[in-house]
Amino acid sequence: MCVVAGSLYNGLVALDEKGDPQPDLAERWAVSDGGRTYTFTLRSGVKWHDGKDFSSADVKFSFEQVLLKFHARTKAGLEGVLAGIDAPSPTTVVFRFKQPYGPLLQRLDNIEAPIVAKHVYEGTDPTTAPANLKPVGTGPFKLAEYVKGDKVRLARNGAPSPVAGPLAP
Repeated sequence: MCVVAGSLYNGLVALDEKGDPQPDLAERWAVSDGGRTYTFTLRSGVKWHDGKDFSSADVKFSFEQVLLKFHARTKAGLEGVLAGIDAPSPTTVVFRFKQPYGPLLQRLDNIEAPIVAKHVYEGTDPTTAPANLKPVGTGPFKLAEYVKGDKVRLARNGAPSPVAGPLAP
């Protein structure tokens, strides 16, 4: 299922074949405060599969309401060290840590930390939300058909994907 999710969603970064972080939804980032603050500048013009704009509010929501609560690896990696996440503008998101935190960038790809649409998941239980069967992502493909236990069919996302990776149409 990770292959399918990886085609539908993006992370803040993508990891190249060497495991090094490359821009994805974040076009650049800066580390400050001795490794305790990571400031990400998000790509402008990114759209969800339903045509709505992607923003820093989606990143903040994804981490605070979904990933840190329900994604075991994200929770284990960040719980206790993350002080907070701020979204000071639509294209800026800031992760603040209690101590220097070196492995953050390797934890932000689309498998470890897929960014979900706040407007789709807000007010729902992310574990049982109808959107789980009709996902809305920013990735190079969107769900065309799903038959439980039988098949998953993807279609090209007509909008440009933030990063032209190996699965990009």
